[in-house]
Amino acid sequence: MNLKDLDIILEDSPTTINEISQANDLAKELEAKRLEVLSLENKLSIISKKICGELAIYLRRKNPSLNIGAYRDYCKIGYKSKSLKIKPDLSRGIWIIGSKSNSFANSFMKKYSSKTSLDPDVDKISNAIINHFSDHYKSLREDVEPGLILIEDRKGSLVDLIRFISND
Repeated sequence: MNLKDLDIILEDSPTTINEISQANDLAKELEAKRLEVLSLENKLSIISKKICGELAIYLRRKNPSLNIGAYRDYCKIGYKSKSLKIKPDLSRGIWIIGSKSNSFANSFMKKYSSKTSLDPDVDKISNAIINHFSDHYKSLREDVEPGLILIEDRKGSLVDLIRFISND
């Protein structure tokens, strides 16, 4: 190959300019889609926070002795040495249940797995949670001492919890 052939290959041809233009258009479209995805992820995060916060409020009202923790994407419910981490899986339409104590979470799932679907009415899942703690701790039924409310690991009140889920 001689230099003249190389010049012909390297010179700007209409095809090369067209491909560069197409690449620029695709890059702009890709960036717009990335921003759209970020916006959708933010909206899902806000919805998740509200769902978790509403569950926490509902549980607190039904049984004030439980410790309630509200976080951006999950809710933590505890009493004495046991706790459940409850996270909505919005794509599958279920509550994901976890715990530092695998046996505690597993026993919940054995008994209440049918109650873990994400429904607009949180009564099913909240009753299952309260029943699970009550079965494990008989003292929960008689306990009148209010549990803690934690919001992103800071102690708070029911009013703070309501503010937390209202703020986007």
